Amino acid sequence: MVNADWDFLRDTFDVGALVDHVSELAAKPDFVAKLHASADKARNQQPQRGRPPRPSSAASELKTIQLNGGARATAV
Repeated sequence: MVNADWDFLRDTFDVGALVDHVSELAAKPDFVAKLHASADKARNQQPQRGRPPRPSSAASELKTIQLNGGARATAV
């Protein structure tokens, strides 16, 4: 909010009124759900960064079984 370029806020009284209004909206589950949905959408549109997650152990075990011709891999 610090970086928002809102020319319609004239003074600290406008900022206070905006904070009061958002506080009232935050008490409504519908508003919060829409806010979270919008944030999730924006978050999911960002490019993935870093290393992809490792496959779960069940998926990697299934791949190992398939590679071994159906024989289960056992650790010694």
